[in-house]
Amino acid sequence: MIEALVRWYRSQQLRWLLMRGNRRDAAKQFKKIRGSKTSLSWWERLFEDWLTLQQQSLDSQQQLTALRRQVRQLQQAQRNTLVPDAEISRFVTDAFALQDIDTGMIQCTGIDREVFEQLERQLADYLTSEFERYRTNGLEDKLEEAIEDLEGLKKGIDPSYSSVLSPQIYFLKYFLENVYSLYLAWFFVYKNQHLPTDFKLLDIAAGPGTTLFGLSLLLQRLTRSSGSTPPPVRISYASLEKQEMLQYRVRVT
Repeated sequence: MIEALVRWYRSQQLRWLLMRGNRRDAAKQFKKIRGSKTSLSWWERLFEDWLTLQQQSLDSQQQLTALRRQVRQLQQAQRNTLVPDAEISRFVTDAFALQDIDTGMIQCTGIDREVFEQLERQLADYLTSEFERYRTNGLEDKLEEAIEDLEGLKKGIDPSYSSVLSPQIYFLKYFLENVYSLYLAWFFVYKNQHLPTDFKLLDIAAGPGTTLFGLSLLLQRLTRSSGSTPPPVRISYASLEKQEMLQYRVRVT
């Protein structure tokens, strides 16, 4: 008698859950009913059939996801892309303190000091020597002229690059930040196994070559961390900058 009352109560609970659309808890309740090994009502059998179809659909989706993953891996293998190293990916993630803070938004509060400190020292030495050339030839006026010209970048205005020190001020104010961003951009390309082992890169409006520097620094990190030889890279640059000193073409193998 008690078992019959328990069975009736569970059936009523199941009906109530289904009427409320709570299928997750309904599935748990039905599992208890099935465990009692009693016969099912016609509507309970319908619910059992629905559960079976749902499980089959879930299994099919998982199989499809696995097949898609295999297809992507085969496509990437055919494209001769670098296979990401888990240790390197973890190192860069930790070094830059990368954190997902929202959909499509990543916060970066760190830096790869070993790679960037060398670049910063070389850039500082270069700028010091450049400014030294004009120390007795109106350096302050040329600096003010170049700074005023480049201030337009913050307002979306294309600089004229009319000052002889415009490239140097760009290096001083914007270059490192842009290289930092491009290093991370190349890292995400590498992490998702889209970085080819041999490719050509056409960089329009290349400026002083921030895209090249970002890629080169990442390749340095790959070499330092794994000891492997960086992939052969062919890069074609076409600068559209107005400054004559930034109009160049470089081919690197």
